[in-house]
Amino acid sequence: MKPLYYLWISVLLTIHAGIARAQQAQGTVYGHDSLPVPGAAVTNIHSHATILTGQDGKFSIPARAGDTLLIQALGHLPFPAVVGTGFFRIFLHPKIEQLAGVEIRHRKRHWIHWKTGRTIKRLSISGAPGSGKW
Repeated sequence: MKPLYYLWISVLLTIHAGIARAQQAQGTVYGHDSLPVPGAAVTNIHSHATILTGQDGKFSIPARAGDTLLIQALGHLPFPAVVGTGFFRIFLHPKIEQLAGVEIRHRKRHWIHWKTGRTIKRLSISGAPGSGKW
C-alpha cells in the first residue's frame, strides 16, 4: 500500500509542477494617448523570453507569479511590471528627448579662378540677366 501511496504523491507533484510552469501573463500595452501600442517588446527578465505585442497591443508570455516583465517601445519609457494574477493593462509614458540648440551662421563664399588661382569677389557673366547686356 505504501508504494502506491508514494507513486500517487509523485504523480500529483509532477502534474502540479507542470501546471506551475505553464502559466501565462496576458495583457494589453497602451500609449499615453490610450491607444494600443503595436510592436512593443515584452521581456520576462527571469526566463529571458521576449515577445512583441500584436496590432491591438495585446501580448501573452510564459511567466510565473513574481516574475518581472519589462515592456519597451519606441518613443516610450521602459516599464517594469511584476506578474501577479489577472490581466495587465499597461500604460507607457512618452520618452521626451530635447535636442541641443543649433546656431546658423552666414558664411561667405569665395570663388577661385581655375586658371589663375585668384579669389573672385564678384562673378560677372556677359549676357546674363542683370549684367546690362541682356
